[in-house]
Amino acid sequence: MNGDEAFQTYSAPYYTPTSVTQAYHAIPRFGRTSAISSIASFDNTDQTDYAMGLIFITSVVLCFFLFWTVTLFVFACMGPDQVGFLAGRGFVQPVPNNNDTYDDYKHVAYRRPRRVRITFLTCSVLVTLFSILFVTNGLSNVEEMQSTLLKSNSDIRDLTSRGEDIASQLEIVGDAAAPIRDELVGRLGNFCPADPSLVQATGYDFDAMAAEGIEYLNILSDFVNNDVSDMRDVLRQINDATNEVSRFINTYDVSDPMAMAFVIPTIVLTMMLVFAVSLAWCRYSPGWLDCALKWAIIPLFGIAIVFSWVCVSLFGLATTANADACSGGNPPSPDGTIMEILAEQGYDNPDSLVFQAIRYYIEGCRSPFPFAFLGQYLDELGLAMNSTDILRNSVDAIGISELESRCGTDFLTINYLLDDVADKLVVLSDSADLTFDLISCRSINPVYVNTFHKAACEESASGLSWMFASLLVIAVCGMTMLTLRSAVYEEITLNEYGDMADLQLVQDGNSDGKSEAAYNLRSRKSASGSRRSSTSKDPPPPEQFARTMPSQTQSGSGDDDYVYPPVVLKASRS
Repeated sequence: MNGDEAFQTYSAPYYTPTSVTQAYHAIPRFGRTSAISSIASFDNTDQTDYAMGLIFITSVVLCFFLFWTVTLFVFACMGPDQVGFLAGRGFVQPVPNNNDTYDDYKHVAYRRPRRVRITFLTCSVLVTLFSILFVTNGLSNVEEMQSTLLKSNSDIRDLTSRGEDIASQLEIVGDAAAPIRDELVGRLGNFCPADPSLVQATGYDFDAMAAEGIEYLNILSDFVNNDVSDMRDVLRQINDATNEVSRFINTYDVSDPMAMAFVIPTIVLTMMLVFAVSLAWCRYSPGWLDCALKWAIIPLFGIAIVFSWVCVSLFGLATTANADACSGGNPPSPDGTIMEILAEQGYDNPDSLVFQAIRYYIEGCRSPFPFAFLGQYLDELGLAMNSTDILRNSVDAIGISELESRCGTDFLTINYLLDDVADKLVVLSDSADLTFDLISCRSINPVYVNTFHKAACEESASGLSWMFASLLVIAVCGMTMLTLRSAVYEEITLNEYGDMADLQLVQDGNSDGKSEAAYNLRSRKSASGSRRSSTSKDPPPPEQFARTMPSQTQSGSGDDDYVYPPVVLKASRS
């Protein structure tokens, strides 16, 4: 089989870039190169140039979430008297103007908590949804990529196994050809010592036949001793590489249940927060739940979200690099990236057999067949078979007994050796055909296409992009939930501070005959340990607005928990 036959029997597919690889490859690099082949360059400047362009966007995302996280810690330290509900404490309902009706108060009082809780619940739905998509569209595609790589690995091992069989057959033929070659070399020039005129008497020039046989058997011996040994070394290196790939895939197997160690806790914690918001919305928040939220649920949820935005940066890096690897050359393809890497490494010599072979297989066998010299080897093998057959037939034509009587030497041994080497040359010819089949385009190019076109540039790109997008949504929505975590606590209204807070009235006169009463609400723990003393779902009726709050001495002693923002009450001067 030659290169033209391989092309006629197999049509290699062309690579078509996906929208995902095109989008990520087109991410701005701000003047930096997007050619991943620069990593293979011997110039450190080129390597740094690509690395800086790759990590710039990732660094921006990482800094954004880091700033957001630090801001939440600052708000928590500032307390509700400075930043209100952003400090992560319960809402404090404003005291209404005396001229407002009860319905107006009820409408205004619940506007902010309702909006915050709706936003919180919307984000929780998105976190849950994209946690599921992270598995179904992200991990599943990566799992398919791993399966494809394992299949390609298996195909490569099958090819190397066939190569090992061919090498073993060649060695057997070489071992069988050595004795007949040595016998012919010993008789060369003195094939029939007792009758030098054998050529004139029989018409068979045994010395010429022996010389020709020796020449071809020497070629065969050199091929077996040198090329077969090199072939075994290459096959051994390929086997080692496939074993490393298999070990890596099995080590980082996404189908392992440990791969769900992030998704399941995130969904469970989100559901707990949704449950807490539902209870707070119903004006029911037991003390044990507040304690669990403060010391367990919210901190663990925060750790999961921090882990998600750290992974966003890593997956953004991996997704972009994967897209760059699939967009080299012109037109963009992984084939172009490989050719660019060969050029960076100095392996782009058009006369190099390695370069010709790589180009032949990755370009779909559309370039000249690089192993045309094997056809010449087959021709020489055929000539060796013909020469051996001629010598053997000549011996049989004269007869072994006649030759032994006329030449005074043993011809039975050489006849056995000729029969044996003829059989081995047939085996060698079959092995050569198997070798052509082994290196044919239909054997190797599908493995390349499955590994690079399908696994690396379709399944991997799709899986990584889904994982990146899902984690990005989880990170943004999760950080929003942490910012609005006050939604999980029950809001506190004025009539609930009878045994928990001090109300300090500061009267200021003004020109329009009105006075302003500023109330500093300072929460205290009640004797029962609860921050709420009322379970009423509705705000108090208007007649309760004017009730006098007990002083600090009346409300009991205890350390301050946190300070609520001032609530301003405008009342008519008496």
